[in-house]
Amino acid sequence: EPLVAFSHHVLDKLVRLVVRPPIISGQIVNLGRGAFEAMAHVVSLVHRSLEAAQDARGHCPQLAAYIHYAFRLPGTEPSLPDGAPPVTVQAATLARGSGR
Repeated sequence: EPLVAFSHHVLDKLVRLVVRPPIISGQIVNLGRGAFEAMAHVVSLVHRSLEAAQDARGHCPQLAAYIHYAFRLPGTEPSLPDGAPPVTVQAATLARGSGR
């Protein structure tokens, strides 16, 4: 199932919406509740679709691996090799162009 294959990307984007909401025309767009509910729904779908692969405690190994190996809060990524400075993460902004 495509959702299972790309769940780590989907969950990363939803976490980013909660932690760093977009700013449109100087106003923060509050997507926290909707993004959190979407995360819960994605986790539920992945958990149910991999029900046969659950361990004895009912844990989904793919979700556990995502949390253990891949999940990072935005802005807490490890520094890059070769001493390069970390990339700064900024809030997404959108504005109308002057052509309208």
